[in-house]
Amino acid sequence: PPSEVRGFTARVVVTKGRGPGGVFDTTLGRHLRIARVETTGPIASYNSFALEDFRIRADDFVVAPKGGNASARELLLGIMAGGRMDLEIRRPNTFRAGPFDMAAGKLGLDLSMHQQSCSVYVKQVFDTGLVDKHNRNHHERMVRSGDFIIEVNGERGSAEVLAKMLGASGAWSGTIELTVSRPHEVGGFGGLC
Repeated sequence: PPSEVRGFTARVVVTKGRGPGGVFDTTLGRHLRIARVETTGPIASYNSFALEDFRIRADDFVVAPKGGNASARELLLGIMAGGRMDLEIRRPNTFRAGPFDMAAGKLGLDLSMHQQSCSVYVKQVFDTGLVDKHNRNHHERMVRSGDFIIEVNGERGSAEVLAKMLGASGAWSGTIELTVSRPHEVGGFGGLC
């Protein structure tokens, strides 16, 4: 059964300039999406001692500490600066949006990506596209500014591959389905591990 833990604090020690032992999707947004967890490094070391429900996984998010408003870039710079730190981890809230009939119009998304990422960042949802129409009819699966598109038609890949698939969607006459991810919102959560 899936874990009920939606967020926790993970204490890791990172050596300056060596990285935390994971690959992060970098964006213009407020969260870091963990694309991959390495088998060695500070995250792997933390995971070796943490209870299963409190291990850092691929697709998790690093968010600003409660009350903070650091950007994803600032979070990453803080991690890369090294030292002992408490990372605020959130499990992903992942859902499918669509299918969208591309013969009926454009998606209506302003997207951003970093070439080395494994997702595409949603900067804005325009009020004239297929996604806005979807949002008006599916409140439980609304695509919002700040979301991450991690699959297109069930396919994962680099941000560049996903962006090409999304760009090509304008030429498609069929349907397109998006898998979207964002950090779970949590109130009181599991404590420091």
